[in-house]
Amino acid sequence: MTTRKLAVILVLVMVLSVLASACSSKKSSSTPPPPTTASSVAAKPSTTTSSPAAKPSTSAPPSSTAAQKVTLKYIAYFADTPPSNIAYRMLISKVNEKSKGALTIVFAGGPESFPATEAATAISKGSIDMGDVLNSMLGGMIPGLATINYQEISYEKFRATALSYIQGLLAGKNLYFIGHAKPVVPMTSSTMHVNKAVTKPEDVSGLKLAAPSPALFPFYQALGATAQTVALTEYFTAIERKVVDGYTLSTENLPSFGLDKVTKTSIDHPFMTSPSSTLINLSTWNKLSKELQDIIVQSAMEVEKEYPAIFKKAVEDAQVKMKASGMQIIKYSAADEKKWYDTFREATWAAEIKRAPEVATKMKELMTAK
Repeated sequence: MTTRKLAVILVLVMVLSVLASACSSKKSSSTPPPPTTASSVAAKPSTTTSSPAAKPSTSAPPSSTAAQKVTLKYIAYFADTPPSNIAYRMLISKVNEKSKGALTIVFAGGPESFPATEAATAISKGSIDMGDVLNSMLGGMIPGLATINYQEISYEKFRATALSYIQGLLAGKNLYFIGHAKPVVPMTSSTMHVNKAVTKPEDVSGLKLAAPSPALFPFYQALGATAQTVALTEYFTAIERKVVDGYTLSTENLPSFGLDKVTKTSIDHPFMTSPSSTLINLSTWNKLSKELQDIIVQSAMEVEKEYPAIFKKAVEDAQVKMKASGMQIIKYSAADEKKWYDTFREATWAAEIKRAPEVATKMKELMTAK
């Protein structure tokens, strides 16, 4: 090969090498970046703000299955034995049935758990949720409120006129009034029983009479009797030991207390209305759903309609047992009956108005027959 030809070949080889190198460089610079992966994104700190929907929820969505069930504890001033427990057991049963498990009221005890003098305060403080509280004890908490005992109008009219006023008074004590705990026909609740033969109101003069609170003292004193505070649970001992000569108590309870064995005479002219009220802690009440509140109130109103007939029958049954025990059940003449009731009405209202002029005057206006 000539020297000329060899030189041409070397030049061609160098040109081809340069071209190949240039193509390779261009191809490398135009290659696209690899696709982004989820892991590569996660590795980079995010600079965007997450939307609310992206945050995990910390509360379950509202639903009937997620609703929390409620249990309320109930106390009473009487022991949990018939006939004294019939009315409040009716209320508890009705509420538990209507609420279908959403609300359960459980009986937490009678006077052995919370004495009658402490029941209202225990409910007010939340030591217990609700209960059957003597109205005379409410009068110690709010002067003038014991007059709930002296209601003369129907329960329907009471709810339309007096209820809101009473609830307003109790709200300041963290209490809510649900209804009458023992709703008898107005002015047929309590009866006087004595260890003396009597034929007229004047025969009670000079006797020592017991009451669970001072609410009845004005009536006793207007009759010329001496008044003494005795707890209901101590009635039997007081009358048996002649500490007192008589007492006031619903006739239906005499046999269950054993008092028919130690008492001679029942004066069959009753006075007072429901002696107690169903109260609930106001804070607890406000936490209940409107549906559960309505169930409780509706149940209380049903008891107000149904219980009077039950109470009347219980009194009749008790009187049969009382007669069998040797007690005398007496009635005054029509004139003396009126005198008896008028003495009660005038003495009790006068005392309450003197003690709490504003509240008692308003209560009399709202609750007495015109």
